[in-house]
Amino acid sequence: MPALLTALGCDRRSSASAPTPESLLRGALDYLEGLTSAKVEANVSMQVKPIGQDHSMDSTVTVRYVQPDKFAAVSQDGMMGFTFITDGKQPSRTCRC
Repeated sequence: MPALLTALGCDRRSSASAPTPESLLRGALDYLEGLTSAKVEANVSMQVKPIGQDHSMDSTVTVRYVQPDKFAAVSQDGMMGFTFITDGKQPSRTCRC
């Protein structure tokens, strides 16, 4: 994580002015593009509030990729269950709704 923060210009020791959102996004994309593989775990929360009801769904999703074309996104828990995997040739997906 420190390497990513430095690449994004978020190093606390830096005296430069605050980066713009565009430069942060570009820095993150450039950093990730240079990696041969990566894994990200995200906690996803979704709220649906139709009139008179309140639904909340939480899920943990793990996303992995290996350059140039292998990708997997797998929900670990929660109601929003899915799996999407591709080896670069054949996609595979499941949904447990």
